Amino acid sequence: LGEMETKLVTKTIGGLTVGLNTEITEALQKEGLAREFIRTVNQMRKEAGLSINDTINISYATDDALLSASLQEYASVIMKAVLAKSLNAGSVSVALVKVDGRSISITL
Repeated sequence: LGEMETKLVTKTIGGLTVGLNTEITEALQKEGLAREFIRTVNQMRKEAGLSINDTINISYATDDALLSASLQEYASVIMKAVLAKSLNAGSVSVALVKVDGRSISITL
């Protein structure tokens, strides 16, 4: 493997060369944060003893602008994935958790 450009990793096998752009764009970061949020909420659902059919309401609070933007942009995807009736930003009085190293308070 070698780097042809700053974020392009290539590999050549025989006469075929394949390049992979390894740049993490803001859009990819947001998608990753949304997926990690879903994982975190599903873990919280499990710890709360909720069944796979139980719907929830989610409130969250974070000072992280990128995480907040991600949750707003992917709200419908998140709500569908965790069976949430609502996903609202606001004040939350529970312990902080980490989503990809970023602090957020979540209540179900």
